Amino acid sequence: MTAKIRLRQHTNPLNYRGPYQGPAPHKLLGGPVSELEIGPGLGELLVARARQDPDIRLLGVEVRRAYVEICNESLDKANVRNARAIYSEVRTDLDLLVPDASLHRVYFMFPDPWFKRKHFKRRVMTTEFAKKLTRKLRVGAELHWATDSGILALDIRAHLAQVDNLVQVAEVPEAAWLSGRGMHHQRQGDLIFGGCYQRLPSW
Repeated sequence: MTAKIRLRQHTNPLNYRGPYQGPAPHKLLGGPVSELEIGPGLGELLVARARQDPDIRLLGVEVRRAYVEICNESLDKANVRNARAIYSEVRTDLDLLVPDASLHRVYFMFPDPWFKRKHFKRRVMTTEFAKKLTRKLRVGAELHWATDSGILALDIRAHLAQVDNLVQVAEVPEAAWLSGRGMHHQRQGDLIFGGCYQRLPSW
């Protein structure tokens, strides 16, 4: 079935017509979301991370419908019940999906770089979104990100640096190598940029 689906590698998130109308994430997962992946693609990290720790409840938020179906088929095939993907645009729907100070970890792996200046508005990470995302993390919780684009890495770091209660504690996180894109770049020997950031108490 999935072989017949036309897959778009790049999708303009501004075409999304929300808000999210699906089942509440806690109902899909049987409890509150503890980890969030932004743009899970084909679901490799969802499957791997959910298998690593059966006690987590991992939600993948994907703006491409076909990829959502593939993710969930992969999770079903792997007999994984503690992770699920939904069709949603995380920048507009985040407050509908998870409450503040609820997440233990967020994954943001290999987002579209949108190199042209006129397309910068399509990039997921902005200073405003970084602050909103940080509010969803518990104190001590982590944000993990990675990219193969040095230009995008500089942009992401600049936005995260504007969040007062977010501090970098490590470089490229392990989760990068569990994602489909990360495994591909590792095989190719490509240079990967990234970071692991931790939420501090608000002063």
